[in-house]
Parts: sequence; C-alpha cells; structure tokens
Amino acid sequence: MAQAIDKAIKRCNMPDGVFSLIQGGNRQVGQALVQHPLIKAVGFTGSLAGGRALFDLCAARPEPIPFFGELGSVNPMFVMPEAVKNRAEALGKGWAGSLTMGAGQFCTNHWNCGHVGQ
Repeated sequence: MAQAIDKAIKRCNMPDGVFSLIQGGNRQVGQALVQHPLIKAVGFTGSLAGGRALFDLCAARPEPIPFFGELGSVNPMFVMPEAVKNRAEALGKGWAGSLTMGAGQFCTNHWNCGHVGQ
C-alpha cells in the first residue's frame, strides 16, 4: 500500500516527505515520532493500549495534534442463509484460515451470523 501511495505522490508532483510509513520498532520509536515538533498528525493501527498511549502524547504536546487510530477493532462478518446453504464448508475453511494465518493483527477474529436480507 505504501508503494502505491508513493507512486501516486510522485505522479501528482507532491513534495517528498508528504507521506511516511514506519512499521515495527518499539514504543520508544512511536513516542519520539509523536512528540517531534514537525509531526502534525498521527495515524496508528494496533492495540488499544498502544494507541491510547500515543493519543495521550498527541494531546499533551505544547501544540496538540490530531490522532487517527484503528485500535483493537473487530470487523463483523455476516453470512447469509443462502451462502451457508450453498457453501458452508468453504466459508468455514476460509474463516478458519483467516484466524490462523500467522502472527499480527487480524480483524476477522469474530464470527457473527446475521439473517440480514435473503
């Protein structure tokens, strides 16, 4: 995704540094970035505790900055009755694969069956 954004930035002749992506590291890296005076907004995807800590740092700055976070969320999944009837085994295998695909943050870790629509 970052590579696509970088291509779009170049294509639109936007200035270097308008977008940055930093992955990994530790809390000290995030804290240093959030507290740097040249940073004017923060986006974060991860744990509620980590996001709350960064939010608090954003708010405590001499010039507070916006914090945009997606914190510990779970994306609901709805399976329609006809889908279950026609391909229950494939849906079950796909969902189980999503839950066990590796380490990291996966938002498909809950299963909600809804009878919305037909």
